Amino acid sequence: MFHPSIPMDEQGQTFYGYGWAIDERSGMKRINHTGSNGYSNASFDYYPEIGLFIFTASNEIDQYPEALIREFKLSVVNATTKNKLSSNRLD
Repeated sequence: MFHPSIPMDEQGQTFYGYGWAIDERSGMKRINHTGSNGYSNASFDYYPEIGLFIFTASNEIDQYPEALIREFKLSVVNATTKNKLSSNRLD
């Protein structure tokens, strides 16, 4: 289910994996699914290399805070990666 199956772009960087988009973000494999119902929006991001799941949701579809959510996700990935690297140095 989480394996690239069908190319979604001409560059061959994003794939459809039976309901999941599979691409690369922040230098890592990302498995993603988004959805909306006309008045709310949600997204799910999974970074298997660092064991990170990020779920975001908003009830504001007309003024969806896309830039804010994108920055939040990047901050979480960066903090998690930094923490994983720091804990690896202690081992």
